[in-house]
Amino acid sequence: MKRKILSIIFATGLFSMSSCELNYLDNPNAVTEGSSDASFLLNTIQISASGLFNGVADTGARLTRMVNQGGNTYETAYTPTSFNGPWTTAYAGILSDIKAVKKIAAERNLKRHLAIAKTMEAFTLLALVDNFGDVPYSEAILGGANFAPKADKGADIYNAAIALLKEAKADFGGTATDTPNDFFYANNYARWIKFVNTLQLKAQLNRRLVDKAGATAA
Repeated sequence: MKRKILSIIFATGLFSMSSCELNYLDNPNAVTEGSSDASFLLNTIQISASGLFNGVADTGARLTRMVNQGGNTYETAYTPTSFNGPWTTAYAGILSDIKAVKKIAAERNLKRHLAIAKTMEAFTLLALVDNFGDVPYSEAILGGANFAPKADKGADIYNAAIALLKEAKADFGGTATDTPNDFFYANNYARWIKFVNTLQLKAQLNRRLVDKAGATAA
């Protein structure tokens, strides 16, 4: 009896599959750029940014002995894989999502989404350059077009971050009708501008080793 039922089910399945065409290369559950929602992407970016901050801040606190490093020397406390988390969060997560948000926001005139995305992009770049020095940016997040992006000079990363912050500040100050989910300042854009100003000052001061004049001016 069991064999008979299974054979009927199997035959029915084969019949059903033969009656339609399937494309095994396309995942029906995958989110594409066309089906993405800027607000949902921005939610993920904000959550990931807090994770990135916690990751790099923890490492910095251990290196400066603000908390226990976990080893008496750098070599015993860290390995190259110790930094896989922040690196992956920055590139595979935040910067990839920001690239999509910026495109969607520009097409739909979502000024607030765009401003927050640019601020988070600058924040991520500063976290990367402050912790790793020269890092990929101009050739990064190109997908299959470039699997080995070059590392940009730290000075160029600082300049890119500062330029993004200036653009974000202008977007925050402009007229907009969109209201994104703001996990940090509850859509208080005056506070966002203060955060932008703080990041600008941080960038100018931290780049003193590559641009002493810019740091002095700051």
